Amino acid sequence: MNKKYMFNEDRKYSLNRIIRLLTGFPEDKPLPCRYEHGHTPSDDKPVNDLKTKKRLMLVYNKRRLDIWQRYSKKKAVIIGSPFVKYRRLKNICRVQEPRGTVFFPFHSTVSVEGVFDREGYCRKLCELPSDFYPIKICVHEHDIQRGFDNIYREQGFEVVTAGVRERHDFVDKFYEILRHCKYTSSNAFGSYLFYAVEMGIPFFIYGPEPHGRHFNRKGIPGEPMYIKDHEYGEYIENLFSTYPNVKITEEQRVAVEREVGVKDAIDPKELYQLLMNNYRRQRVEDAIRFPFRHPKKFIQRLFSRKQTV
Repeated sequence: MNKKYMFNEDRKYSLNRIIRLLTGFPEDKPLPCRYEHGHTPSDDKPVNDLKTKKRLMLVYNKRRLDIWQRYSKKKAVIIGSPFVKYRRLKNICRVQEPRGTVFFPFHSTVSVEGVFDREGYCRKLCELPSDFYPIKICVHEHDIQRGFDNIYREQGFEVVTAGVRERHDFVDKFYEILRHCKYTSSNAFGSYLFYAVEMGIPFFIYGPEPHGRHFNRKGIPGEPMYIKDHEYGEYIENLFSTYPNVKITEEQRVAVEREVGVKDAIDPKELYQLLMNNYRRQRVEDAIRFPFRHPKKFIQRLFSRKQTV
């Protein structure tokens, strides 16, 4: 059976590549699991993840495992932050003389536009002392698609990006940007916070508070919504709202170590066995369900086989 009719493999943020690298799962077999795409400020019901038909869920830490088990009976295990594991495996470190600051403005998604005063953000960046210069602004793919990167360029800032999420080298480009800086910052909670501090780079919240704005099915944006409504996310933002005192505190270090979940992660060999078992089981189930999910393709294949006999 053609693999594309079995089950799809998510390819965002190099995560599928990292999971294969960590476990040794074969390249010619689609990963039979769903996994989180990054760190989330929410302790709410993981609605999108719960929709998956895959039997295995990979989460980043104990906090996320507890939430998953609250809403689902499907098996879930802690993988730890794939980015952090990749960095440690590849021994990616900061350069000997890091300079300046990389800013990660609150970014849009496919369905939600990041809303905040970008011109005001640029003005705030200009107020920073010389120790934070040179400044680079790392812009997400979805914001480049919306043209928001032009706002920063027009204000004279250097714009960088880790590129398209589906590219296999996204993680390498991200760390290549990160490893050269002395400080990191954003105006909101994001995975970059944990990746930076885990690497030993101080992070601070700075700039205008962002909102979000959902798009309806016709692609028309609705009214802005306030996004800082999650208890955990608010705790993290308060913990890193330390400017002008920018250094990694013990409380920050402990919080980040807990969130990246590496100490609680499943052994890669055990994860490999789980993945392989689920792959075999999923393949049998997909073969059984294929005639019902794709009746036209099933009939076409059936007749083509008869003709070749």
